[in-house]
Amino acid sequence: MKEPLIKFKTSIIAREKGFNLPCEIEDSDELSYFKDFNIPTQSLLQKWLREKHNIHLSIDTCINGYICYLKKREIGKLVKRGNEFWVIGDKNPPKTYEESLEIGLQTALNLIEI
Repeated sequence: MKEPLIKFKTSIIAREKGFNLPCEIEDSDELSYFKDFNIPTQSLLQKWLREKHNIHLSIDTCINGYICYLKKREIGKLVKRGNEFWVIGDKNPPKTYEESLEIGLQTALNLIEI
């Protein structure tokens, strides 16, 4: 099994938000165009968000697919949006775990103020 890479759009946002960890890309024709562009796996970006920005993503199943929960910790307390944590995909849930995580990663990146 291969670890899924983030989408190109997500990698652009990540770079703008300060992601600059080295990424290893396996040789393949479909990725040769991106060799000079740092495209991480979903799990590497998720770890970076957790360790650098205290943004935690978790994926769970729901009736129609998958849903992403996003929590941001600051100085020992959870930051809330209204009375709820961010719930991503609850109205029209993605059909796969990876799609749900990708949407969550983009949402989390957009929370980072630079």
